[in-house]
Amino acid sequence: MLELKNKNSLIAFMHNLSLLQVYPLISLIFILTLGLIVLKKNRKSKVGTLFFSITCLFSIWLFGTFKMLTCTSDKDIVFWDRFIYLGVVFMPAIQYHFSLIFTKTNKIRKALLIVAYVFSITFLFLSRTDYFVSGVFRYAWGVHTLAHMGHDFFMVFFFFYIFALLYNFIIQYVNTGIRIEKRKIVFLIASFSVLNLIGGIGYLPAYKISIYSPISLLAPLAFSIMMTYAIIVHRLMDIKLVMRRYSVRLVSIIIILSVALEMRSLAGLHFSTYANLVDFLILIFAVLTYAPIRSGCYRVANKYFFSSLYDSRYVIAKISDKLRSTLEINKISESIYDMLNKAFHMKSFAVLTFNQKEKCYYVQYNNGFNLGTKKKFSSDKYLYDRFIAGNEIILFEEIKNKVYDENTKKQIDILTALDVDVIAPLNVKNKTIGLLVFGAKESGDIYNEEDLEVLETVDAQVAIAIENAALYEETKNFNLKLKKEVEMATKELRSANEELKKLDQAKTDFLNIASHQLRTPISVIKGVASMFAEGDMDNLPPEKKQDFYQAIIVKSEKLEMIVHDIMNATSLTAKKYSVMDKEAETIDLRELIENILNDFNLEIEKRQLIVKLLSAEEATPKIRGQKEYLREAFINLLSNAIKYTPSTGMTSDIRSKRDERGVIKISLGRDPKNENNVLVKIKDNGIGIPADDLPRLFKKFSRAENAKNMYTDGTGIGLFVVKEVVDGHNGKVWVESELGKGSTFFVSLPIYSKEKVDVKKYILTN
Repeated sequence: MLELKNKNSLIAFMHNLSLLQVYPLISLIFILTLGLIVLKKNRKSKVGTLFFSITCLFSIWLFGTFKMLTCTSDKDIVFWDRFIYLGVVFMPAIQYHFSLIFTKTNKIRKALLIVAYVFSITFLFLSRTDYFVSGVFRYAWGVHTLAHMGHDFFMVFFFFYIFALLYNFIIQYVNTGIRIEKRKIVFLIASFSVLNLIGGIGYLPAYKISIYSPISLLAPLAFSIMMTYAIIVHRLMDIKLVMRRYSVRLVSIIIILSVALEMRSLAGLHFSTYANLVDFLILIFAVLTYAPIRSGCYRVANKYFFSSLYDSRYVIAKISDKLRSTLEINKISESIYDMLNKAFHMKSFAVLTFNQKEKCYYVQYNNGFNLGTKKKFSSDKYLYDRFIAGNEIILFEEIKNKVYDENTKKQIDILTALDVDVIAPLNVKNKTIGLLVFGAKESGDIYNEEDLEVLETVDAQVAIAIENAALYEETKNFNLKLKKEVEMATKELRSANEELKKLDQAKTDFLNIASHQLRTPISVIKGVASMFAEGDMDNLPPEKKQDFYQAIIVKSEKLEMIVHDIMNATSLTAKKYSVMDKEAETIDLRELIENILNDFNLEIEKRQLIVKLLSAEEATPKIRGQKEYLREAFINLLSNAIKYTPSTGMTSDIRSKRDERGVIKISLGRDPKNENNVLVKIKDNGIGIPADDLPRLFKKFSRAENAKNMYTDGTGIGLFVVKEVVDGHNGKVWVESELGKGSTFFVSLPIYSKEKVDVKKYILTN
């Protein structure tokens, strides 16, 4: 029966609870949880301890308020109000103490802190007596004990120290030049002002001034929410909220509980008979509305408070997956930007790689920074030794206003101009790989503790990925270089092999020539010499001996000519030669040919031939080249024309003017097919060349069959030399011939221009 009575009393108590009465409990849960999280993160820090102490005092205040609002007897109201003052009397002192943590202390401020705690202890004992509070004041929105003389002194003490702590914050705001510190102090001033000035309204009922009670009860929760925001977004007290989403979820729960309790209270007034059904329906309502309310809170928080509520583990995991999927540094940089931008929403981002030899950074990737053409940044020794080498993240706002040497200041000025907020070093085994550089966030918020912890975790992975990418690129480039070197070496080997083949062929050709061409003159010389040695010539008449002497001379000259031709061809074949290897000179082809003809005068007269030198222009255009080689070429052409043109046996004085037999015509003029060239034509009316022999006529050791029959001692080298020399002068040589009617050799050479010397480098090789 007693158990049923107690149960009915509890139900009746729950039915009579209003949102105003339950609100202090909801605030207490939020505030005390926040204090525990801060204490857990910074157990050895005065900041963490003091903040937890403040939340404990709030909890005493809120729990006592809840009990006082639910009491009906004056005695219980006085008891719980005095319970509240167990915490309230210490609030001025501990808040003032908290302000000293963030500001510079001096002897006066420290003395004031000691005085504050002495007064707090004094008021603690005084609050237990009627000199402080006694009696009850009831008003429309609640109840409160009445203040007496001791409470009046407490109010003076309370507001003196509240204004003192605000003064400390304001002085620090004025003196500091660091933007982050200014933001922190602004939130501290706002938070403590809301707490004490709005919360202080709760003292008015003690002086019989009726107010709406929830106004003062809003102060602790508003203070906690503002501090939570400052902790998360502005790294207040260097404390990271362990569960960043906790605040949003807790607010969602508070909203649902508030609505549910109010619904429960209203239902108790009108549907008390169906209490169980009402409770079940309210539970269903709470379950169904939690998800949409939480989503709405997230949207509001993302837009107005935290810039982005992200799952750091998800970001780290996604970056790890991306880094494992590629070895290209540009794709690595893009992946890092994509994932971190979703979390941080930064305005700009860059990846810099470090060159150990040059001690400078190169921009590998840039998105948003206005760098212009600047792609290289020198490394500063102080920043490197102080932060980068130790793998410590640089918060630019915290370092830019310090005093540095000229070089460091110059670097910081550059970073300031670029609006850099954070620099994260990339190190692997005490070796700097590069930097991740972050600009300001789109929201204007600073990078909080969770952001920095994400960067600390990601940095190592990114550094390894970039190093692997660099090694991969280096290996790829080495393979390409090695491939090119192998190809070049192979090409050189092939070229050397071809040269060896040519040399071997030249040796073979030389032996063939030696065996065929040298044998005849050597045999004649040897035979005649043997006859003289054996005395066979002693009985011969002088005229006959003279013939044998002449044979030795002729065959010796022939032997000399053959050796000269072979050596000349071998030199052109085995060696690389360019018309620019020696100093070129300006050459008058008409003069050159006239000089050669003068050397052939005796042979021309002996063979009773006529050579006509014609010119289409009064002054033959000059060419540029090496005279000795061109002379050799035209000697061979004119020699062949003289050699293979049959003699008529008639002197020029008895020859008919129309008789073209034994006539060699040489003409000079501009090439009709190329106005920039001079054309030399050498036309004979000799034996001609068979059509089958024309394609191989300019090849080494090649002779027409009819030429072999007519002149057995030829080497087949002369026209080969002509071709090599003309090609070497960027010219062209060809032949037109009709068997039995003669041949015409054409040589086209570039005309010399003073404005442009068109002499190209050629390799005179077969």
